[in-house]
Amino acid sequence: MTEPILTSNDGAGIPQARLKGKPKLFDCPACGGSIKLNAVGHSIRAICIHCGSLIDTSNEHLRLIQRMHEKLRPSVLQLGTYGTLQGKRWQVIGWIEKQDSASRVSWDEYLLFNPFYGFRFLVEAQGHWTLLEVVKSKVSAPAGQVHVQFSERTYDLYQEGRTEVTYVAGEFYWEVARGDASMVRDYIAPPFLLSVERSDGEINVAHGEYLEPSLVAATFGLGDRMPDADDVAPNQPSPYKASWRVIRNTAALFIFCAVMIQFGAISLADNETVLSKDISFSASEADKSVVIPGLKFSDQLADVVVETTGLLDNQWMEIDFELVNDKTEQRYKFRNAMEYYSGRDGLDYWSEGSNHSDAVLSTVSGGDYTLVADTDTGPPKATVAWSLRIRRDVALWANFWTVLLLGGLIPLYVLIRHHGFEKKRWSQSDYTPVVYRDSSDN
Repeated sequence: MTEPILTSNDGAGIPQARLKGKPKLFDCPACGGSIKLNAVGHSIRAICIHCGSLIDTSNEHLRLIQRMHEKLRPSVLQLGTYGTLQGKRWQVIGWIEKQDSASRVSWDEYLLFNPFYGFRFLVEAQGHWTLLEVVKSKVSAPAGQVHVQFSERTYDLYQEGRTEVTYVAGEFYWEVARGDASMVRDYIAPPFLLSVERSDGEINVAHGEYLEPSLVAATFGLGDRMPDADDVAPNQPSPYKASWRVIRNTAALFIFCAVMIQFGAISLADNETVLSKDISFSASEADKSVVIPGLKFSDQLADVVVETTGLLDNQWMEIDFELVNDKTEQRYKFRNAMEYYSGRDGLDYWSEGSNHSDAVLSTVSGGDYTLVADTDTGPPKATVAWSLRIRRDVALWANFWTVLLLGGLIPLYVLIRHHGFEKKRWSQSDYTPVVYRDSSDN
């Protein structure tokens, strides 16, 4: 079954043509205290700040609706104060405290007034602020639908439930009193909030945007009265989302350049095999050095890769190399280490280690070279055998993979933080998307 199209009441957004009258003062019919009415011609209810009595201001008779004996409670925003939001100057003329009937969580809704732009609601909940305006636009909200379209944007259902007015003060353009109840659905598309409220057969739709607490504190001069922001608000924008877009694009460009450079290096590299040789000797000759003369490297500077593969059977092998330039006697010392073990555990075969090792010399000048190798292995076997391959001017992949890793770390970090922020946001909702649910959630 589909619910009807939802529209707001016409009385909420007051057009400039209907605004009339300057602020006026009158005495409270209950206690005689002075009351200032700001939205003359539109406010139909006022609550005396001196005694809390409810007064009908819809006509000149100022009928007393409910007599009370309660002084105005302190609030974060004081009635009568001014502040500039979104380029417009507003006055706080009303204050409503509401409470969720199920969770008993309370929040404040302040009615703002500007004689040229009408009314707005400034909502404070757990130190977070949202500026809302009642709209007349149609909102399609089918029963059971967790997504709605509004103003070419998709909003997700965050919460719904019964709310109750627990305190009122100031003046209002509609009939409001303590104990008033309504059913509310809040949809979010951070930083925007779409709130649909039903009460007494009427439907109000309000649309608003999250405001940074520091902005509200500065514009209203709150100082020490500013409450600390707690947790994550339903429509609070993720501080990582904007960063993610910039970092994602930068990282993509960075990785693309790295790929192009790597493929360029591959196409330009000579990848010359200088030597390929199998080496074998008896265990009694293990202490002798293997000397390989006559290695010729071309004139330009280039990298040299020395690869070794040992014939290992539950053994380890270390080969200490010294590459010597026959003319300049410049020496390069390095070591290749290998170990390989295998066996059976019942019917299962296992192995660990590797019988292959590489050493990379990043820049070696051209010339004639002699390679000296000293081998150490254990446990001793009758024969020591290994193969050697020397390549020059090779396109190396280690640096490429390092660049890719570094290029992806920052975007990954930002993405993880953004995911954590969204998960924290949705942890307070009964309509958490699957991607943000814990494994224990239903």
